[in-house]
Amino acid sequence: MKKWVAKSCDVNVVNMLIKETTINPLCASVITARGVTSKDTAVNFIQPCEIESPLSMVDMSKAIDVLNHHIDISSKICIFGDYDCDGITSTAMLKTYLEFLGANVFTYIPERSEGYGMNINAIDKINEQGANLIITVDNGISAHNEAEYIYSLGMQLIVTDHHQPSETLPRAEAIVNPHRKDCPSKFKNLCGAGVVFKLIMALEGNDYNSVLEQFGDLVAIATIGDVVEISGENRKLVHDGLQYIKDSDRIGILALSEVANIDLETIDSTKVAFGIVPRINASGRFGSPKTALALLTSEDESDALKLAQQLCDLNNQRKSTEDKIMQEIALQIESNPKILNERVLIFSGNNFHHGVIGIVASRICEKYDKPCFVISNEEESSSRGSARGIGSFSIFKCLEYCSSVLERFGGHQGAGGFSLKTENLQEFTKLILQYADDTFNIMPRTSFNIDKVISPNEITLENIKGLSILEPFGEGNKEPTFAIMHCKLLEVLPLANNTSVKFKVQYQGKYLDILCFRKSSEEIFLRKNSMCDFLVKLSINFFKGRESITIMAIDYRMSGVNQAKFFSALDIYERFSLGKDISKTYYEKITPSYDDLKLVYSYIARLKITDTETLFLTINKDSMNYCKLRLCVDIFYELGLLKFDVTNQAVTIVSVDNKVDLNGSSILRRLKDYGE
Repeated sequence: MKKWVAKSCDVNVVNMLIKETTINPLCASVITARGVTSKDTAVNFIQPCEIESPLSMVDMSKAIDVLNHHIDISSKICIFGDYDCDGITSTAMLKTYLEFLGANVFTYIPERSEGYGMNINAIDKINEQGANLIITVDNGISAHNEAEYIYSLGMQLIVTDHHQPSETLPRAEAIVNPHRKDCPSKFKNLCGAGVVFKLIMALEGNDYNSVLEQFGDLVAIATIGDVVEISGENRKLVHDGLQYIKDSDRIGILALSEVANIDLETIDSTKVAFGIVPRINASGRFGSPKTALALLTSEDESDALKLAQQLCDLNNQRKSTEDKIMQEIALQIESNPKILNERVLIFSGNNFHHGVIGIVASRICEKYDKPCFVISNEEESSSRGSARGIGSFSIFKCLEYCSSVLERFGGHQGAGGFSLKTENLQEFTKLILQYADDTFNIMPRTSFNIDKVISPNEITLENIKGLSILEPFGEGNKEPTFAIMHCKLLEVLPLANNTSVKFKVQYQGKYLDILCFRKSSEEIFLRKNSMCDFLVKLSINFFKGRESITIMAIDYRMSGVNQAKFFSALDIYERFSLGKDISKTYYEKITPSYDDLKLVYSYIARLKITDTETLFLTINKDSMNYCKLRLCVDIFYELGLLKFDVTNQAVTIVSVDNKVDLNGSSILRRLKDYGE
């Protein structure tokens, strides 16, 4: 279960916006819930800001002078990129532009096996090709040793990057990074391609429209793909860039859209994020980033189609590999169910593909609502991993806490990567859990912000179309989320070979269809005719010239949950299950009586198969908190009275021939002993 957080909305502001602007009522409610308090703030919220002059960035003038000098004297220039979507598109942009200027330019993007950023072996290869100048894109700000090595070989360096710098900067002719403490530019959250876009703008005499026409599509893809906040200049770049993707004449984008069946006419930030970005990233995860770079710079339709097909094949390989790792982790959970009670989830395996362990960590984090570390034991003595956090649980701070056993680490609040000696895995695990205990009394949980509890009368084509003025959506400007509360579930229908489902519900006298992707009907434990709540996103579907409304569920639950009590009881249950100290006053509340056990067993028998959360909400008695219910389930499982699918928290009754003595449960004895 995830936390649902309803935002407050000032009705007076909503009415004012409806009266004084062309914003429709539903959109007015959403932006008011997001902090708009006046007509002026509404305009600022909706309209993309202008792009600040690139010359406001420190060292931008120096970078231009050095680049122009090397172009004028026909020096050999190497663009040093990165193997993710941001790094690949940045490289494609700068390569294309410098070639247009007549520069003698070549590229180097390290393979994932080389690791992120510059390395000595790569610099040697670049030097052997006769480079006079290296310019980095989407990396370089932490390459202190590599920078000194570049100069020892007689080459020069320009750094363009957007990652956080340390106190000291590497040696270079120019370092263009908005996060430099001495950089006076106002907007700091550009991705690597955003910095390159502004570099090209500077070279073009601050001509935004000219650069947008050439590279608006690529900078929009990179900005969406790097999950930087879609506000300020990023909102402008994505807003304008999406128009150039729709009308794209870039051969590589056209080929990728054809092979991947992406409709460019209806392209938006979500379709870019889930359709284009993963395929570009797949080249750096499973093949070579050179494939994606070749596609984005291709001028031959036939070659572009072949390259696009390679990216789609690599993306399918990526999905398959993810699923295999998820299956292996599911087996680990099945063999040791108590793993899921830990405050942080830590999984390791031999030769987990390092290109997808970050995605796997995200999937586990989303599924179990806990920070997750996934580690691949790649050699006899070497391991590396990736981590994802939740809320205020900072992955970077956790890695800092564990730094004594790490070889390398990096990251930020929500994600990070690391490497260590395999022999230190046990100590690393201990330190991660220790950090969680030392830092959090109660662990943070994922929360969904509700922009509005919507009525069925508000779900209209006109209202949903009106939300389009809030686009583009992304980090910092999420797609609006609406709550449908206390509706009657009539039916759950399987779709697409039971890989998705449709909920048919009755809501305030009207009938609605709510879609839910990546869930089979067997995974839906909501009961027919029960009262349920849904968190949904609304969109317009176009098919054969007709428009219809799509309601997509992003979360669901039975009605009537008290979130605060639920999560408090869950925290107590996990502490008890792990043998941690809990207040003695809790034992009376969590120790089940014979009548409690009988009640829970009867409900499981009646429901046949269900999950623990639905079971808890179905029982719906003040005397039955969630911790007590979970302990009842654990007691029955211990005594062989039920099956418990820990990965889905699903319970089913097991038929037994002999009468079972409940007093034979070690869990029940422990509860009673502690409570006395």
